[in-house]
Amino acid sequence: MATPRHSKFELHASERQITGISTNAQVFGKALMDASSDHVDYLVQAYVRDRTPAAFEKTPMLWGAVRSWLTTRVKKQCQITLSPWEWGLNGSATLGFSASPDKFGVAFGAHSDLDFFVVNFELHEKVSREARQFAISTIDLEKYKNARETVDRQLNRGLFLDTKQIPASEKFPINSILLNEISIVVDKLNLEGYPVKRSFVRVYQNWDGLAAQLRLNMLTLRKSIVPVGAKQ
Repeated sequence: MATPRHSKFELHASERQITGISTNAQVFGKALMDASSDHVDYLVQAYVRDRTPAAFEKTPMLWGAVRSWLTTRVKKQCQITLSPWEWGLNGSATLGFSASPDKFGVAFGAHSDLDFFVVNFELHEKVSREARQFAISTIDLEKYKNARETVDRQLNRGLFLDTKQIPASEKFPINSILLNEISIVVDKLNLEGYPVKRSFVRVYQNWDGLAAQLRLNMLTLRKSIVPVGAKQ
């Protein structure tokens, strides 16, 4: 019997051929330059939240299968209420290209990470407890010095926590579950022909926190690419 890590997602051949939408860096950059700061949220909705991620533009049903699989696994192991709608992707996997100011326009590809996020209060609370334990722990003080500082800042901000900052350890079981399940997704996607190299998940406390962070990301990028004299 094939293990979860070595089996494809359950989709019919016809479902894998259903196509979705796409965009490119030039179209997005022009839209970002033309929009006012007050309407950046519209871009977030159109380009990030209300569309199939670009990484799955040709196989949108596969994206649904990924979210459903993660939901079933994580809610059982972490003992929480969780919906497929609470999962999403950030970064180049969503837009098809990087939106980081220093890498803007670099296309999503085999070199890219899959930046998952999940918006769930229960899960955020459980990860937060482990994050606080990690922040004050004495595990490899020098090795995890920067990670602890990052986790401490994220805890103080209260919007989200990055699982990649916390090591996989029996002391942090919830975080370890998330790291493992996301790593299985990468292996399963490789079998589907998606040669992504790795993936992590950012856990948001609520949707307001996600909206605030996405807006901040957009505004930061906008400042780096909008020329002097363009609409602010």
